[in-house]
Amino acid sequence: VKETFRDFVAARPDDLVGLVAFGGFATTRCPLTADHDALLAVLAETRVPGSDGEPIEEGEAETAIGDGLAMACARLASATNFATRVAILLSDGVNNYGIATPAEATALAKRRGVKVYAIGVGTTGPVPFPAIDARGRRVRTRGYGEIDERALRRIAAETGGLYFNVRTEGALQDALAKIDELEKTAVEVERRVRREERFAPWLP
Repeated sequence: VKETFRDFVAARPDDLVGLVAFGGFATTRCPLTADHDALLAVLAETRVPGSDGEPIEEGEAETAIGDGLAMACARLASATNFATRVAILLSDGVNNYGIATPAEATALAKRRGVKVYAIGVGTTGPVPFPAIDARGRRVRTRGYGEIDERALRRIAAETGGLYFNVRTEGALQDALAKIDELEKTAVEVERRVRREERFAPWLP
């Protein structure tokens, strides 16, 4: 996901892009910025719980989708003089934590004119994940992944966006490529050309 997001950012050099992470709580990892090198440095340091083989700590297993989207909307609303405001919501779970519900965050997005593209990452079947057993040893066990696709579809539909279900890296790349294709804004540029006549010394 992080590598694909890096490619997406690289393909949109003129956009202001920010990053909000949410687990048990939402936090702005990077505010909207045109400095994509700084953004990608923050992205590189952003930890995805369980992806490094370490046990998932308390509070990391929760998913505060509503809080994450509400925070993204607040950040986007602070940007002025822009024709479009877009949030890409990636989640592999069900909203089960936080203050704002997905419905409340969706209403906020509509009021702020934020279009949301929702991406459900993962599977709803059995998946392996790291844990600690009764003896304090690190082990890998199995659980069940769960994505609230109904909620993600509703968020996207009510804000004018689209929903994508992705289970592979290629599918995620396709989803972001589709978003990149759809979100193009025509920009009028005024160019001024200064001409200086230098032919006089060569006149007879």
